[in-house]
Amino acid sequence: MGNREWRALIDSGAMSSFINRNTWKEIEKLRVARLQPTQLKVTVADGRSAKIIGQITCPVIVNGGRYILKFHVIPDLNEEMLFGIDTLKQLNCQLDFGQMISRVNEIEDSREPLTGEQAKQTIESEMKSQF
Repeated sequence: MGNREWRALIDSGAMSSFINRNTWKEIEKLRVARLQPTQLKVTVADGRSAKIIGQITCPVIVNGGRYILKFHVIPDLNEEMLFGIDTLKQLNCQLDFGQMISRVNEIEDSREPLTGEQAKQTIESEMKSQF
């Protein structure tokens, strides 16, 4: 997003994708997503309950491919970003535990990265086409 890169933890046991509060604050500064407040809770890997303060939909570039992804915001999440099954399916990610590697379909995309305003317009366009 923008010129910022994040490392995402791949979690094949998580049904959804998540970001922490600091990651959300950085995304918010880019003005490419709005937080939709929620009152949800989720059980994390160690069995604790964690509050989800909202969800966002934002444009990201992964391995050269452009995607519109949804993330739930868990304030105290240890990871900056966590890709759950929803995102792994969207990215057509292949996990090879024998070789300990993951692959995302390679997509040729020679376009320049989106500016904040371009990303906002892309999201609005994508959201309109879904309804």
